[in-house]
Amino acid sequence: MLIGTNKGHSRCGANSGATLEKSEDFRRYADECRARARATPNDHDRAYLLDLAKAWEALAADRDRLLEQQKRSETFGGETATNLRNSDA
Repeated sequence: MLIGTNKGHSRCGANSGATLEKSEDFRRYADECRARARATPNDHDRAYLLDLAKAWEALAADRDRLLEQQKRSETFGGETATNLRNSDA
């Protein structure tokens, strides 16, 4: 299977550990998955890679929403934003 050949050098399908990353990173991983999908002749692998790309895009959108909520909380002086930041540490 194509995914097993990357040996962790790529985020496309690789488990890299729990870090707080930027939504742009998630979108870049999605782009990488789509590029790999275009390059693979195997239909099963291509479908899997496209599903991974969708998951990365969803994570990026979720991250953007979380940051927007945090920004709104800070704007209105709420404690929620501080609590979110501290819980990520």
